[in-house]
Amino acid sequence: MVDAAIQSYMLRYNNDRPDLNALDEMNIKRKISHIIQSTDFIHSVTLYSPERTRIITTEIYPYAGSLDEDHDFEEAVWQPGYKYSNTNRSVVLYAHSLVRPFYDYITGTLLGYMEIAVPESTISDIYRGKSSRAGSLFIVDSAGTIESSAAAPVVGSEYDSFEQVIRARTDNSSFHDGYIVFSRYFPQLDWYIISEVNLFELLRPTFAAFGLALILAVMAIVASLLVSHRLAGSITRPVYRLINHTQRVKAGDWQPLYESAGYSDIETLFTEFNDMIVAQDKLKNELVDSEKQKNRISLELLQQQINPHFLYNTLDNIAAVAELGEKETQIPVDVPPSSTLFLNRSDILLSSSSISFLGIRNAASSANLLAASLFSGFSEK
Repeated sequence: MVDAAIQSYMLRYNNDRPDLNALDEMNIKRKISHIIQSTDFIHSVTLYSPERTRIITTEIYPYAGSLDEDHDFEEAVWQPGYKYSNTNRSVVLYAHSLVRPFYDYITGTLLGYMEIAVPESTISDIYRGKSSRAGSLFIVDSAGTIESSAAAPVVGSEYDSFEQVIRARTDNSSFHDGYIVFSRYFPQLDWYIISEVNLFELLRPTFAAFGLALILAVMAIVASLLVSHRLAGSITRPVYRLINHTQRVKAGDWQPLYESAGYSDIETLFTEFNDMIVAQDKLKNELVDSEKQKNRISLELLQQQINPHFLYNTLDNIAAVAELGEKETQIPVDVPPSSTLFLNRSDILLSSSSISFLGIRNAASSANLLAASLFSGFSEK
């Protein structure tokens, strides 16, 4: 605005333009383009007269319109508007324009107004990478109109939740309709930068990670159950074999358990069990042999008692009966199976049923034979 060529042109224009021509206009356009060429985000620069009539613009396809008659433009306020694309007339761009008055730097006289237009896309390109499905970033003015947006909501539309989430000219954060809303106020522009974060989309990776962790946990549990079942089976199977073999031992099969347990502790248990079986079998055999020896000794003792007493007493009684001449004497030659010997006259009774050893029968048979032989000698008398 203080460039000498621009100042001179505006002075000449304001002085009824006596000598301005198309070449002068082209030179001013070239001069302005040269100044703004290093700032590629500027769409165009337009000069207006003090009466707010457009004089010169760098737009390739000028968009119809003029400055707001009611605005003094003394404050640096960006106003929304529309411009044609410099590369395609059929494309209309949403742009923000900063309009400021400029003056003669010598006299201070108002020379006119300068409009610097910036496409909204150049603003949204700055933060476009910050918007995603989980959240959006956009700019609204103090009236709640969307001034810039990388995606949704649409530029120029009204922000529906403005009254609920925005506090006048302050930074704020709130939760509304499933969104976490952050807002920051820029007093230079009287705009709010708003960031909406969809809570569900924000937590979606967490849900996915939780689901994956849950699946892995279930798989780990199933694997641990299979391993533990297999491990437990490798321990319990030998124990059950030992229990079954114990039942066979209880039934009388005193054979040791010749199987491999697979574990040192259970193998030791099997070894001790087999040693116990061998020891118990040996003790059983010793007890049987001891009982047989005891029975044999008892039989021998009984036979020793029978030989000196039973036989001699019986024979003496027979002889006494014979000498008395008893006529009715009944002496059985053959001892009945009950092993009972009756002498009717003398009421002599000998019952061997109380004797529990098999050797008594042999002794009784021998005694009967001897008694019969003796009786035959007395029968002649």
